[in-house]
Amino acid sequence: MARQLNPDGRRIRTIIISAPFLVASSLLLYKRLYLGEEQKRLPPPLRSGVPVAEAVQAPTLGNQRRDELEGVPADVARRIRDAEDQARR
Repeated sequence: MARQLNPDGRRIRTIIISAPFLVASSLLLYKRLYLGEEQKRLPPPLRSGVPVAEAVQAPTLGNQRRDELEGVPADVARRIRDAEDQARR
């Protein structure tokens, strides 16, 4: 059976457990806000039936549009480009 800690013991245990989280998150936020480091992002999930090389490649667009559609699946990016082309006509 686990022994109950007194209030001072609980306080110390809380500090010991939470201090590494506080330091790590503060460091990450400092790097993002003041040093301009980009937030890490998860890659989009691979779709079944699509070759890995095609699923990983970013859409081939102009530089300004490439940033906007980065991480968007290739078929969705193609539909967006098609709709924009039709709107221009």
